[in-house]
Amino acid sequence: MIFIQSQNFDLSTNTVIEWLLHLKAPFIRANKEDHGITLRHFSFQDGKAKIVLSVNGKDIDLDDVGSYWHRRGPGLLHSAPGARQTVKKSFSRVAAPEVVRNLNSQIQTLNEFVHKQLLAAATTLGNPNRVYTNKIVMLQTAIALGIDVPATIVTTRKEELLAFLQKEKNIISKGIQESLFIPGENEHIVQYTEQVTEELVSELPDSFAPSLFQKMVDKKIELRIFYLKGRCYSMAIFSQNDDQTKVDFRKYNDEAPNRTVPYLLPEDIQSRLTALMTVLDMDTGSIDMIVTAEKKYYFLEINPVGQFGMVSYPCNYLLEREIAYYLTGKKQSHDQIRQ
Repeated sequence: MIFIQSQNFDLSTNTVIEWLLHLKAPFIRANKEDHGITLRHFSFQDGKAKIVLSVNGKDIDLDDVGSYWHRRGPGLLHSAPGARQTVKKSFSRVAAPEVVRNLNSQIQTLNEFVHKQLLAAATTLGNPNRVYTNKIVMLQTAIALGIDVPATIVTTRKEELLAFLQKEKNIISKGIQESLFIPGENEHIVQYTEQVTEELVSELPDSFAPSLFQKMVDKKIELRIFYLKGRCYSMAIFSQNDDQTKVDFRKYNDEAPNRTVPYLLPEDIQSRLTALMTVLDMDTGSIDMIVTAEKKYYFLEINPVGQFGMVSYPCNYLLEREIAYYLTGKKQSHDQIRQ
């Protein structure tokens, strides 16, 4: 059986499942929003762990899981319904928060072990322990492997930021870790990569929260690369041709979308990216790079759980089918699958 851990409304998961249905492959899907996932049985028998989960009313023995795809989501198990309310009624205002924290810690420990068992399946893709990979570690690792990275500083001082701006001329600011996203009824608050000007710096206080700044490299094209088990599926994005998307292509221009085309990475860049993913212990993820007019490649970051439909469909890579075949264990070559 294939065990898929994802979230509601994830289109990439939905499309992979359509292929699994076509291939008549048995699977179970557990979404991070589901509260119908409970522990039915846990014991150590004959020197090994025996775990049975109930997923939305269906009992799943983890011994029967042959493939595990961690697409998205944290731990599978949640505190029992109403547990917080029960704790608040049973303990004082001072004690209740500590009891809740302790309860959450125990659930987390259990989730870590469940994930460990799932990752022992014969076939795995994705890793719940790599969802929040440190962006600064990524940059350091890339540099160590000979991959170019834009000049970067992390600072809390206005004086140092101004000196960096004067040296590099054009710089940008981006999140040290994942970007901020605050949903709203009529509009959302989204943290984008933004250009930093002298005027903006002049308005800053002398000290501020730790912030990451990079040289704004003059790009010819931007690359979104979906990495899957040693293969790089690359798409070129002509984001620099539009002022709206020039600094951050996620500021999509729906009226005049960026042109996107398949792109063949040089072999040495593919090799270095494979080495990077191997060192970071990641077998899948969306890699962002930029290419200059001089054909110099700069690494930006990796999103371990980024959407890949945006690469699959425009480039006709059929990534969802690739993943479905991988999870079912069918040994078809890339060229055969695409025929």
